[in-house]
Amino acid sequence: MVNVIKRPENENDMFLLTLSDFQLSNKQLSNLQKTDEYLMVKTKQFENQNIEKEAFSRFTNRPSFRNWEKINKLEGTIYTYAVKDRNGVSYMSAMYLVKEMLKKNPKTKRCILRIANSLNDYFLSEIDGKDVSCLSMIHYKKDSVCLTFRASDIENELFVDLITIYNFFIKPIYDRKINIEIFASTGQNVNKFNKFTNKVKNL
Repeated sequence: MVNVIKRPENENDMFLLTLSDFQLSNKQLSNLQKTDEYLMVKTKQFENQNIEKEAFSRFTNRPSFRNWEKINKLEGTIYTYAVKDRNGVSYMSAMYLVKEMLKKNPKTKRCILRIANSLNDYFLSEIDGKDVSCLSMIHYKKDSVCLTFRASDIENELFVDLITIYNFFIKPIYDRKINIEIFASTGQNVNKFNKFTNKVKNL
């Protein structure tokens, strides 16, 4: 089920892996949330497209919230909200358009949902703590979907990212077994890579 194509060898190295025939039921997703408080909170924020940061106040020790005091809103972290800002359409409209594109031309290579911020946003994140997205894009294809990250905290974020992205951006499109490709141009806490892959294998 998990095929590691490129393992991260050192901190901030790239990695690439594929998950074959990946599928989670609503019951499995619900059970995962019950055993992971961070996943549960993030799922609720995704559901409500809620970018207020207060719900995450118990998790400020995570590297992704290192600029907690400077951050006003989590417009980069909550991908269901980020869709409209980056693509000019609401989350629900984006899901509709993706399904229509795949229906009209299943072999299309153009079905890309952009999550990446502008260069100016990333610049501002370096100087004033603006919240920006780690996920860059979701590329929908006939029998697979590719998640491209500019950065991925393997220890603290990657598993939760996989589950929330699957729940909100993959399952609504395919709702069947699907191959998932995960590419990150930089990975953090790379010594936890095996722990992540084992956790996915045990789903």
